[in-house]
Amino acid sequence: MKLTVFCGLCTLGLWMGTRAAALPPDVRTDHWAARGVNETLRNNILSLDSDHKFHGEAKVTRAQAATALAKLARELEAGQWQPLPSSAVPESVSTTLERGDWKQRPVTRYILASVLARFGDYVTQGITRAPAGSKDTNQSEVLSSLGKPKLSTAQAANPALSYLSAHEELFPNSPLLKSGNQTITGAELSQAVSEMVIGLNNRLTSMGLDAEGNTPDATFHKPKNPPKPQ
Repeated sequence: MKLTVFCGLCTLGLWMGTRAAALPPDVRTDHWAARGVNETLRNNILSLDSDHKFHGEAKVTRAQAATALAKLARELEAGQWQPLPSSAVPESVSTTLERGDWKQRPVTRYILASVLARFGDYVTQGITRAPAGSKDTNQSEVLSSLGKPKLSTAQAANPALSYLSAHEELFPNSPLLKSGNQTITGAELSQAVSEMVIGLNNRLTSMGLDAEGNTPDATFHKPKNPPKPQ
């Protein structure tokens, strides 16, 4: 029993040491965004600069946000996102993210890391994936009705925008289609993340068709070809 407890404590210590080592030198362990930085770095969604620092206060451009979202979408669809244990959002995080006019505030790398990490965990732990081989995934009529975004030649050559568009995770009026070198705002990031998650949910989950092939709406369980009255 004592040996089991000892081994468990050693394992926990090694795990906590690994988590601490994942933080770059310019991010304190008690920083409000430390968890998000740790998680996005561990999952290769964000990376360090050439000086091996995170530079969390640096502003994020729309192009950088698109790249990060496409990486996150790929990880989540492939089931490769590695979440940290669930926990309540700390008051320090909520207060920081909601401070001032968050909609118009430029997004920093700290904010981006915190938002992406949370959504990575939410999707991984909150969405029930359809069984392999399901025939009624990726069939949202609402998304199909929106149409594909019109990408310019340069945008079509952008791997991130091309991926998001092809997977219906980029809507025609997405802020990511605006000038890519401009700083993205809180409202724009919120819209872009929502588009990605909506499209991803369509790809991962089943429509739940019944034996008649109907979806769970007003036609659910109604025969497609009802018998003609005699």
